[in-house]
Amino acid sequence: MVLLVIALLVGFLFQEIFPLPLTLVLILVVLGMLLLGCGLKVSFLFPAGFFLQWFASGALLFFLVFQLPMDSIIALQGERVTFEGHIAFQGERPILQGIRGFSLYSPSLLLRTVRGGPRLPDSGLVRIHGRLRLITSCSNPGVTDYFNFWWKRRVMGDFTVEDLRVIDKAPWWQTVEERFRERREQYFDSWQGELGSMYSLFTALLWGERGDDFYREADWLRRTGVYHAFCVSGMHMGLFGVLVLFLLRLCFPASRYGYILAVVFAFGYLLFCGMVPSAFRAWLMLSFYLMGKFMGRNTLGITFLVTAFLIMFVLQPEIIYHPGAQLSFTSTAGIVLFADFLAKVTQQGGILHGYLKANAGLTAAVLFTSMPFLIGNGFSFSSHTFTGNILILPLVQATVLCIFLTVPFGFIPGSIPLLAKASEALLRGITSVSTFLVERIPFLYFDFSIQTHRYYGLLVWMVIIAALLIWRAGKNRKIILFVALSVTFLFLVVIVSSLVTPDVEFWVLDVGQGLATVARCGDRAVVFDTGGIIRTYGNIGQSVVSPFLRYQGVSEVEAIFITHPHLDHQAGTVPLTEAFPVNGVWYRANGAPMEGDRVVGIDSLSRFTFCESLRVEVIPVYGPTVNDQALVFRLHLPGVSVLISGDIEEGGMRHLFRFGSSMFSADILIMPHHGQYTETLSELVSTSGARSAIISVGENRYGHPDPRTLRFLEETGVEGYVTYRDGGIRVIPSKDGWRIEEFGKRKPVALDSLYPLTGR
Repeated sequence: MVLLVIALLVGFLFQEIFPLPLTLVLILVVLGMLLLGCGLKVSFLFPAGFFLQWFASGALLFFLVFQLPMDSIIALQGERVTFEGHIAFQGERPILQGIRGFSLYSPSLLLRTVRGGPRLPDSGLVRIHGRLRLITSCSNPGVTDYFNFWWKRRVMGDFTVEDLRVIDKAPWWQTVEERFRERREQYFDSWQGELGSMYSLFTALLWGERGDDFYREADWLRRTGVYHAFCVSGMHMGLFGVLVLFLLRLCFPASRYGYILAVVFAFGYLLFCGMVPSAFRAWLMLSFYLMGKFMGRNTLGITFLVTAFLIMFVLQPEIIYHPGAQLSFTSTAGIVLFADFLAKVTQQGGILHGYLKANAGLTAAVLFTSMPFLIGNGFSFSSHTFTGNILILPLVQATVLCIFLTVPFGFIPGSIPLLAKASEALLRGITSVSTFLVERIPFLYFDFSIQTHRYYGLLVWMVIIAALLIWRAGKNRKIILFVALSVTFLFLVVIVSSLVTPDVEFWVLDVGQGLATVARCGDRAVVFDTGGIIRTYGNIGQSVVSPFLRYQGVSEVEAIFITHPHLDHQAGTVPLTEAFPVNGVWYRANGAPMEGDRVVGIDSLSRFTFCESLRVEVIPVYGPTVNDQALVFRLHLPGVSVLISGDIEEGGMRHLFRFGSSMFSADILIMPHHGQYTETLSELVSTSGARSAIISVGENRYGHPDPRTLRFLEETGVEGYVTYRDGGIRVIPSKDGWRIEEFGKRKPVALDSLYPLTGR
């Protein structure tokens, strides 16, 4: 079973990275079947056929789940079409699911409404008409690419609803889920008054609902390493199952059918939690365990886990991309793999000693399998995970059990307020212990949304692996110790070399239709234009520039410079000043992006120096349009110069020429006005002497970039980059002076038709 799942996953992921044509996939399926048949007589062919069969099956599954629906969506890109499907919600986002006309694995669509358009119902089968577009993609380090984010949830398009008609009521399963949600809200309405500020922790702990109030207080949960306990998973389902079995045995002590009833009640709790993947996995494993007890059989834990994964994977293949599902399965795998060993170790010593060893061992086992996924998903790690699991987790378990008791004993007068007070006291105990640990006890904390912290996390992971190897070494302790220390040393060398990053680098961020550029000097940065407001991402300063700076380890923005007062160049300024300390904002005096003492207008030629490695020359230009009433910036970095021209048009360029080419010559030119073509553009490129040109552009109705601009760059031999196609663009020093790197648009399927740009 384990080998089957491995082969299936390898084929699925291989098809994502190196997509094979459907014909070849089907040939591999048939070839695998033939090898399996031949393997009945020739033994060595059987494993080859087995692996090939399931590898090809995984590739075929990926094709059916992602490639085939995506090809259909691409064919309808930009058109007005009509769909029928069921409306559901992911958080607050309305989504059209189960679209008719597709296979079992039909895609979903994000729904938007136009002002004055139809109101979306909460559920039901609907027929909608409107415009279909792909989800906006912005590809930058440390920033969510929403195309990939939603694509990995099988949501493949963005649909603007212009007309809607309800054609049938909601299907029975949606009706059942909706009734469970209504009952939940009715039952716990009174709890909000009882629990007060603890209510957000209560809802997260009981059914996994994490609202804004929870996230505002969740930092200490991450720093104590117990954030995982506030996601409904095996602990919750196990406690629920134990409680149900206990109550059923009180009522029916001699009946084995209590196991089946416990499975049914646990499924009700699963619906109560909204069928989240971690809870679904836990319910499946609990069900296998209880049904095994019902039939008088014991089954190996890894079999439970693999079977649960296989069922979920076939029903919802996208779960392998879901961070919660990844952590749920890998954490459980760590517990299962080390369960027997830990059981033997904890038998030695007293009760307290055994408890401490068991807790530390289980925590290390979980981190052994889940740490790479914590790092890859940009979560965090705290060394308090060990102390938190010892001191805080028992309080969490007691709180969950206390809340569960309200259901069977809720009919007793006065019991709910009493249990609510007990739950509140336990929750306050959790916060008090957590606060004490964070404020009084030194600890390591790595935020994996920061690039350098990811390398430190990998080092901690290697130390944990080495510790577990040494722990299990037995008689071969010296050999294992030598191997563990050698591997750790080599890994440390790799990490240290990875941490050596350029002191100075320049980025043109992929921000859709707008412009945002960053010059980074160590942990400080200077920002030139801050982007605008675009579909899906909202304000670029908040959704792109701030996460990018955080990922790069920037702690201070020394300055923000704005080329001109248009929304697509300055809308992100205020969110950026709220996220980072900003020493000053400089702008063309015809329109400030914000007010304050630090906001300064520039009307004359000016020069600035930052962090001793970045010199900035500010050139005010004039012309007949707002685009021409602008600031042009020339940046001098080690080995390279960059000219940022904003949106200047013919008038602004002609005024710039008056300063002489010595004032605006540069190695790299950020092309004006998102690649718009003007008669003076060729003169700007030629007199600047630029060898490379970068166009910042996104989805727009203006025809940017102009094909003549792209053709001109190609004909003149200027190396051209376009953010819409190439993603974020990085300029860094090199032994030859400087080099340009593309962060790159990750295309999980063939999307070449979306990037019809020519040029480079």
